Amino acid sequence: MKALPFIITILISFSSPAQTTKEEREFILSYYISDIGVCSSCSKESFLHGADVVFQTSVIEISPKYTLNRKAMKNEEYISDSIDYNIQFYKIQGDNWVGDLNVIHIVDELSRDIDVWIRVKGWRENDMRFLYLMYKKNGLKKRDFKHMVLSWGSIDSIAREIPWDKIVKGAMSNKMEDDCFISEHYKLLDSLRYRDGLKTPTRDLYSVFSRQPMNGMWVEF
Repeated sequence: MKALPFIITILISFSSPAQTTKEEREFILSYYISDIGVCSSCSKESFLHGADVVFQTSVIEISPKYTLNRKAMKNEEYISDSIDYNIQFYKIQGDNWVGDLNVIHIVDELSRDIDVWIRVKGWRENDMRFLYLMYKKNGLKKRDFKHMVLSWGSIDSIAREIPWDKIVKGAMSNKMEDDCFISEHYKLLDSLRYRDGLKTPTRDLYSVFSRQPMNGMWVEF
């Protein structure tokens, strides 16, 4: 395969007042570089240069931190009918070669001790089924998980860009049948293969559901 071009994201301005810290930005982009890559069959120097370009030029949009509430599980009802949790939405801006990649950070500490980073869209692995199974094992009913996820689409401009209805349906049914599950990495490789007269089967463009989240901690009860 020919060397992939360096992935360079064009800087743009955005209205969200929230900004990532240096450590948080490096954390997210390190996963991005690992997932997308910066070149194929290239030297160590070329890879490091490409990674540096990503760190220097990539734009991450971030929402404010929202405090929302979900339905209380049976063993939480002594606390309240609903439980607060925090969530932030992130988008790594795409470019001419790669589309946007989305990730969320959920902190649900009161009784669940959950603090996880979840890959939502565009990655080679998708963590939404993991999130569903994690809450299910902890006692959250299917309808309440669905209501929780679907509520995200109305609270923030980044969240509104994500097809939560299709993603939650796929995660709960363990099926990836919608284009929202296509991996940007595989789509990029396919565009280069197509240029060389080859074509990737459509089924090979999709992400897979992960067994572990992108990052974080959780406790099962």
